[in-house]
Amino acid sequence: MQRSVESVEVTWLNLDVDDATLEEFNRSLSADERDRIALLATPLLKHRASARLGLRRRVLARSLRVDPRDVAFDATPAGKPIVRGAQGSEVAFSASH
Repeated sequence: MQRSVESVEVTWLNLDVDDATLEEFNRSLSADERDRIALLATPLLKHRASARLGLRRRVLARSLRVDPRDVAFDATPAGKPIVRGAQGSEVAFSASH
């Protein structure tokens, strides 16, 4: 199935966030995301992973017009990541880090 592309957004994210922002991001993460972060070896890796995932949720939530906690990750049949929003809206995305 070929998707229509209405726009492309490229976002650069700074992972050096303060502790209050990091705590906000941690509250928005899913249990699975928090479990994966807990397996990381060092506090720095955990901080950067929390920031990366929290920022990703924030950017995608803005596109979907939902709260970051309500971003529902899924994949296409080909394995491409997408998020689903209200009334069946979808946003395809790619993350590089």
